[in-house]
This record gives sequence, C-alpha cells and structure tokens, in this order.
Amino acid sequence: MNLNNSKRIISPLLLLLAALIWGFAFSAQKEASSTPPLILGSMRSLLAALFLGAIIFTVDSVKKKKAKGSPLKPKRKFSKEELISGGICGIVLALTNLFQQLGLMGGTSASKASFIIALYILLVPLYELFLGKIPNLKAIISIIISVPGFYLLCSVESFAVSLSDLFIIGSTLVFPIYILTIDKYSDRINPFKMSFIQFAVSAAASLIPAVIFELPADVNIIYSDLPYIILLGIGSSGIAYTLQVIGQKGVNPTVSALILSLESVFGAIGAALFLNENMKSNEIFGAVLIFIAVILSQIEFTRKEKNESNQKAKNTK
Repeated sequence: MNLNNSKRIISPLLLLLAALIWGFAFSAQKEASSTPPLILGSMRSLLAALFLGAIIFTVDSVKKKKAKGSPLKPKRKFSKEELISGGICGIVLALTNLFQQLGLMGGTSASKASFIIALYILLVPLYELFLGKIPNLKAIISIIISVPGFYLLCSVESFAVSLSDLFIIGSTLVFPIYILTIDKYSDRINPFKMSFIQFAVSAAASLIPAVIFELPADVNIIYSDLPYIILLGIGSSGIAYTLQVIGQKGVNPTVSALILSLESVFGAIGAALFLNENMKSNEIFGAVLIFIAVILSQIEFTRKEKNESNQKAKNTK
C-alpha cells in the first residue's frame, strides 16, 4: 500500500475514532449533568489544555535534547495559523457547549437535541456554497440518505420549536464554522499546538461567564462528577478533537461532517451498553442507514474520483 492510499484510509478512520469517543462519552456527559454547564465546559477545556500542554512540552524537550549543539534555530512555539485557527475554534467550542447544555437544561429531550445537532451535516455544504466552493455531489447524496436515518435513530416525537430548542439550533448553526476552519488551516498547523490553543481559549471563554453566573457552586456536586469531567476533558476533548484536526487533512469537509455525525450512532450504542437504554427497531434501522451513507461517501466509483483523492493526499504532505 502506497503513502497516498494509506492516508485515504487513515484519515477517515481517525475521524471515525473521534466520533466513537464522543458517542461513548455522551453517557459521561449525562452523568455529569449536575455540574453547572459553564463550569463543566471550562473544567473539561482546562483539563484538555493541560493534557495537550504536557504532550507538547514532552515532545519539545526531546527535540531540544536531540538538537543540542545544532546550528539550527528552534521553531517558534506557536505559528500565526495555529493562533488564528485555535482562537476561532476555541470560541466556537465554548459557544456550542454552552448552547447544548442550556438547551438540555431548558427541557429539550436528548433525542430531539441529538437530531437537531446532527443536522449540521446539511449546513457544512451550504456554508461551503456561501464561500464559493461547490460541495462534492456524492457527499450530498450520502447526507440526503443519512437525514432520515438520524430521524429514526433519535425517535423525534415533535417538531414544535421551544425556547430551549433554539439554543440547540444555535449550537448546530455555529459548529460548521469549526469544521470549515480546520479544513482551511489543517495542512499548515501542528494539530497538538492548535488544539492546546483552542482549549485554552475555550476554557477562558467559559470561565468568565461561569464566575459571573454560576458561582458560588456546590463543590460536593462537582467533586462527585469529577471522574466524568476528567473523562470528558482528556478523552472527549483532548484526544477526540485532536484526532479530528489530524483526520480532516485531505478529507472533504462535507464528508468529514458526515463521518463525525456517527457520534449520534455511537451515543445510542453507548447508552445501550452503559446506561441500559435499549435500542428500538426504528433506531437500529436509522443507525444502519447512517452507516450506509458514510460507506457510500468513501467509495470511489470513477477513475476521476480516485485521481482527485490521490491529489488531496499529496497536498497534505
């Protein structure tokens, strides 16, 4: 297997792994719902930043030891692209987490929220059109197949829109900016450094309103939720979002959004495994439809598609 072929396989697999971690971590997010949303968001982002900072420090220390005595000057800590992309993504993360938590606390059911959030896969190609890019036709067809799957998976009972639903919709409108920002900068950044910046920004953006609106908080509740907060901070944030940054290199943003949307499927599976929530037949059929859509988005039907895929892989070297 040549390098280009391996990149075409590895990148979607990294996105799939990120979706798997997010889906299974949804059970931990439910368990940590007693912690106020802004405090939860700031704590998990701070933990993610500390985790990634430790990785960056360790790697830089090893490089300095190897380069000792070398005439080459060490690189700057953070590039301009890493600062810009990390700043944008950090603010987007803070907003999406806040809107989701406010929506769930305001009364939107978890199933309805999951369906609304999954609709960001429709917005990514629309935002691309707004930016003057023509979305991949095969990806659009895959998305059309997946939407009924999300409807069945999430067992949406009503389309009536409440105030809490508007917060979830706000989260859905904002998140495509995250995917498109990564698509723009992914081949010019160190994913670990960019992720460190985004979580430092997200922690600060969540902490300031948390101090204003949520303090004083019940320390005992936060302490009891701490194992879940650590899991969310290191696993769901630090590891999964960094995998997304790496995995999006050379992958069409619309296809990336479709693969990442499998988070809802893995969330349902995780709830069945860890929270004893049985999946109904319609939910299983919906999950199958979504998997079919994702597989369809990865199949290369023509030689032209294969050549385009190879070119994208070359551009990410």
